[in-house]
Amino acid sequence: MNRDHNIGAFIAAIDSGVDFNSVAAGSNDNTEKAGAIIDRVAHKSPLSMSLLIAYTAVLSAANTIKIGYRIEHGNDPALADTADFAALTIANAAVLATGAGTKTGVVKVDLDLGGAHRYLRVNITDDLSAANTDTSVCGAVVIFGGEDVVPSI
Repeated sequence: MNRDHNIGAFIAAIDSGVDFNSVAAGSNDNTEKAGAIIDRVAHKSPLSMSLLIAYTAVLSAANTIKIGYRIEHGNDPALADTADFAALTIANAAVLATGAGTKTGVVKVDLDLGGAHRYLRVNITDDLSAANTDTSVCGAVVIFGGEDVVPSI
C-alpha cells in the first residue's frame, strides 16, 4: 500500500476526550481540562503521535489566546501512577492569535512515544487575555502512527 495515496491506512485518529468552551475570566479560562485515558496497547502500541488542538476564538481588540498542554502517562489503567510525559505551560506558550475578530487555527504537537508508558491522557489549557468578553472553543484529536501492525480504522 502506498503512503502517498492512502496515509489513512497507516495512522489511527483517536478522540482525546477533551473539548470545551471558555469565556475570558470565566471558570474554564486558564484552567486545565483533562481528557480521557487512552490505552496505547488497544491501538497497537504506537511509537509516535501528533496531538492536534483545534481552536476558534472570538477576540476583542488587542486581546489574545494562548493554548498549553500536558500529556500524562502511566502503567496503571486509572493513571494512579501518572507522570508528565510532555508539557507546554501557558506561561511558555506563544500567543496564537490577537486582535478583534474570529480567529481559528490548529496547534500541532509531534511526539516520539518510545519512552511512554501504556496509558496516556491529554490535558489542555487555554488562556484568553480579556476580562470577560472573549470566547473560545477548543478540541483535540490524537493521531497515532508507527505501529508494528497497521491499525484498523
